[in-house]
Amino acid sequence: MASAPRKPRHITVNWITAVGHGWTLSQLLQNYSYRTSFYTEYNALAEYGWHTYEESTSRDVGGELREIAAQLRECGVTISDQPDDYVEHKALHSNDYNITYPAVRGAEPKTVRQEASHAIYETNVDKTNGVIFAKRMQSPRYRIDKGREQVAMHKGEHWNPDVPPLNQWSDVAFLQWKKTVGFQLHGLNVVFHHIIDNDITDRILTHIIGHNWNGQPVVVTPRGDDEETFLAILGTPHGKSTCYLLEQHSQDLGRKAVTKIVILQSRALRRDGTNLYHLAMVLGDLGDNYLS
Repeated sequence: MASAPRKPRHITVNWITAVGHGWTLSQLLQNYSYRTSFYTEYNALAEYGWHTYEESTSRDVGGELREIAAQLRECGVTISDQPDDYVEHKALHSNDYNITYPAVRGAEPKTVRQEASHAIYETNVDKTNGVIFAKRMQSPRYRIDKGREQVAMHKGEHWNPDVPPLNQWSDVAFLQWKKTVGFQLHGLNVVFHHIIDNDITDRILTHIIGHNWNGQPVVVTPRGDDEETFLAILGTPHGKSTCYLLEQHSQDLGRKAVTKIVILQSRALRRDGTNLYHLAMVLGDLGDNYLS
């Protein structure tokens, strides 16, 4: 059975910052003050250096998908436990691309060749149940920063690519969703983040869960005593990316919000031998009573 979230005993700067970000995002969704993304067509990925491919089925190593689906069912959340129900998408930023800058003060437009960042986003889509299953999220900014560190450490060479205009997970995931479902864009019900290895999100979730977790699913809702905890999760990088998806693509997805969050224990381990998390963001049509 799912357990209730624990109230954090100590308030940290990271916690306060996350709650603030989460509150801002919830207000943006609630007040319908959306910013629309420029990227609504799949061919934009190739234009900005993304190599994309897909498989008609995903892989379920060691029955992990069945285990996740069973735990979510306990919490009233439905995703398929059959790998054949998913389309597996990969977007690898492996191609150099051109950026054309507009003319300034009478000068000619300027086209600049940009290097690939080697970012990667892997997403499985369950069309029947309306699920985006985010398996891997390494953004261009993350890969560029890591690449600079490695170059400075091992080569001493200069490597300074720009972040491509189409770089956010929210845009790439939307295009992968659209490629799979066609015109049934309003059917998105769950965004599942597989193996949370981002330090900020991990720290916030550990702050909520504590260090003696029994591994049972933890459900957080935007109501009553849970509200601050709910907002803190929305304010993590994974929460923000989900909210950006809903905000910037609302014209296609419909007016939606995160209505419930489920924290699961992952099989993947930290260096200290403790388990990392999965995070399920359950979506609903945005009603008048959301966070009110």
